[in-house]
Amino acid sequence: EANSYKPMADNDSRISNLISQADKMFASKNHLLKTWQEICDYILPRKSRILKKTTKVEPPIIIYDSTAMHANDLLASSMQGAFEMSRFSLAFEDEELNKNPISVAWLDDCVRKMQLAMMSSNQRSASEEVFTDLTSIGTASMMPEEQKLKTSYFNGLQFTSFPIQDYAIDTNASGKVDFWTRVIEYDYRKAIQVFGDKAGETATKRKKSNNSTPIVYVQTICPREDSEFDIEEKYNYIEVIINKTDKTFVSKKGHFRFPLCVPRWHTITGENYGYSPSFNAIADVRVANKMKELNLD
Repeated sequence: EANSYKPMADNDSRISNLISQADKMFASKNHLLKTWQEICDYILPRKSRILKKTTKVEPPIIIYDSTAMHANDLLASSMQGAFEMSRFSLAFEDEELNKNPISVAWLDDCVRKMQLAMMSSNQRSASEEVFTDLTSIGTASMMPEEQKLKTSYFNGLQFTSFPIQDYAIDTNASGKVDFWTRVIEYDYRKAIQVFGDKAGETATKRKKSNNSTPIVYVQTICPREDSEFDIEEKYNYIEVIINKTDKTFVSKKGHFRFPLCVPRWHTITGENYGYSPSFNAIADVRVANKMKELNLD
């Protein structure tokens, strides 16, 4: 199957409604799964098995012409290089503060610390995957956040990129992505490491029996007014995680801004996902690959 996400029934209306919304969002991208798989097969083969979630051992597509693979890597690398070479600065909304040398010096120090935090993080490797997905699949997703708290001081940045089959998106009236949901599959070890005692009853049972069957969680980030779960009004967005296997609530937290980066290449009115140059090139890529195969024969 191209997508292992399955609907479920539940007695808690808030959880069942959240799951229902996730079902609809995942179903809305079904028409793109075949094309994404084809693009991965010929242009991004290292991800070609990501969408092919099947128990069968299928032979991979044999690549005879690697032109498209190199072209995609070059485009992604050039975009990442331009992004990393760019510099940012900070300024106050109050112009009087921008004329104050002490205030300006404080902002310059903030910029220096921000750049140092970025350089000390995994931002480079995570953004590499983002740009590669963007130039091939046309849609990418990454979450920048602070690392797991170990001290009361700043703990450093952590960037997490997500594969396209794990998440679904929706947009607001302005066409901006503001609703994101993800399916997470953890074995009991990872579930307990991430969620602790909130990992659920199934995780505890599977730990005792050493059963590594995945436990499914659903993570949703959306505007506060679109969620039935309560959060303080100072937050504009809410993040909720539920245990789909146990049908239980795991956690929630608020965000002042939408906490994800979801770049899309070209967008079409009414479509949530992006269309990259690979969508236009895939037919020629297949022909070139077949011609090289026949010439070699």
